[in-house]
This record gives sequence, C-alpha cells and structure tokens, in this order.
Amino acid sequence: MKLTESRLRSIIREELNLLQEGTWSTPNTVQKARKLQRVMQSPIGPQEFKDNYSNLIGDDKLYNMLNDYRPGEDSRAAIANHIRFDILQNLGRYTTDFEPQAIEILKQIVEKHTTHSY
Repeated sequence: MKLTESRLRSIIREELNLLQEGTWSTPNTVQKARKLQRVMQSPIGPQEFKDNYSNLIGDDKLYNMLNDYRPGEDSRAAIANHIRFDILQNLGRYTTDFEPQAIEILKQIVEKHTTHSY
C-alpha cells in the first residue's frame, strides 16, 4: 500500500496533536480511584478540581474542557465523561497498569455522573 503525501500529512498532524496533549496523572490505583470517588460526591468547580486534584487526574485534554466551565460550575459530568471516553476506553495507551478494582470504581463514577452504565 502506497502512502500518499496527504495521508502522511494527516498522520503527522495526528501525532503532533497527541504530543501537545499530555497526561501526567491517572486514577490507576484503588487508593486514587477511591479518593476521586469521594471528591465526586459533592459538586466541584473546574478550577478547584484543577488546583487540588491533579494528582488524581492530570490531563491537558480534561483541563482544556474544564476551561469552558464558569467558575464554581459543577464539573463532575465533564470529569466522568473524561473517565469514560479518555481513560476507560483507552486503558491500553497508558504506560502504567490500572488495578482491576480501580477500574471498577471508575466505572461506578461514570455510572453515577453520566447516563452510561456498564
């Protein structure tokens, strides 16, 4: 199969986009997932989450999404959707393993804060 110049440019754009978006922390352990579950029990503003819980989920893509929220606006649905679409559906892209029980806790968070169920 011949790689066209157009396709090569598309691949390069995709790779550059991935490099621009970074993840520095994930709720991959039971301890982190449980703490995140406790945090998600009450409404949390976007800046509060970014300032205080980057050790649980530190991800540029999530933080860019949270920038669209007003100060103090409850951002739990955005966080839960990030867990669903960017963490749980992409577990294989992470260099660290997720503990099985942590995955189950993350699924519970998604079920509670979105219309999705596992």
